[in-house]
Amino acid sequence: MTDNLSIRFLKKEDAIPTQKLLNHKRILEHLKSQQFLEGIKMKISDPRGSLWGAFYGEDLVGVSELGTRNHSGIANNGIIGVLPEFRQKRVGSSLLFTQMLQSFLEGRRKISDVIFHSNPHQKFVLPSLGYRLEYVMKKQTENFEDLHIYSYFVDEDFFKTPISRLPSNLVSIEVVNSEYTKKCWNERIIHLEAHKKIELADTFQRLRQSLFRIPVSICEYSQRQVDKKFENCFVPSDSPTKHGVPVGDVDEARTDPIRKTTDFASPNTPPTPLTGKEA
Repeated sequence: MTDNLSIRFLKKEDAIPTQKLLNHKRILEHLKSQQFLEGIKMKISDPRGSLWGAFYGEDLVGVSELGTRNHSGIANNGIIGVLPEFRQKRVGSSLLFTQMLQSFLEGRRKISDVIFHSNPHQKFVLPSLGYRLEYVMKKQTENFEDLHIYSYFVDEDFFKTPISRLPSNLVSIEVVNSEYTKKCWNERIIHLEAHKKIELADTFQRLRQSLFRIPVSICEYSQRQVDKKFENCFVPSDSPTKHGVPVGDVDEARTDPIRKTTDFASPNTPPTPLTGKEA
């Protein structure tokens, strides 16, 4: 098994291994309910990007879901599970960071998570990524268990904390940058400007560029068979190349008829997260 960790979108052939992982006894202890195959297939087919897998080589070791996205700039994390033998290796942190990045690329300024009081792993992982406890819903479940609501605010941390938690063996992650993504981003920027948050809108624009300079290869994912409009890619101003092919040259750079992976950052480029007025 390779030591390199990669985060990519799950494909339909990953559905059965995903179900098996999420229904692992130690993971079910925290998810509280079994995951069914049809539901997993439906989430995999979501062109916005819904389910990610963490892979050591070809071995699936973790799964996470980006849940509901509303129109007020907020996204919610869904289920997450990491095999017991791969915990405390920042696999979960890498999955959650990928979802935070996807949410931000859609212009969302806040990412929330609801966890059971009995889940000790997430109560440690979320604060380590910059999430803070907002409130507790007392005796919310059938067995009178409390629910803890944690949230991450992009405009307070600017991804400094989660970037510092990325493991050194994380080599690549995949995000969607589709027409839907860009439409959401533009709507959120217009919304910030309408509410006279001009400086924040400008900071978000530059932060978006800065995130593609972290020492991890951030890739674009395209689901051409789902909808042709999801094949467009985001190209930074310096237009890096992969295997000598310019980014954005969709026909020549495509590696198979369904998806194209494009490097957005050099692994040797130091991280330059933006903060406040320096952004």
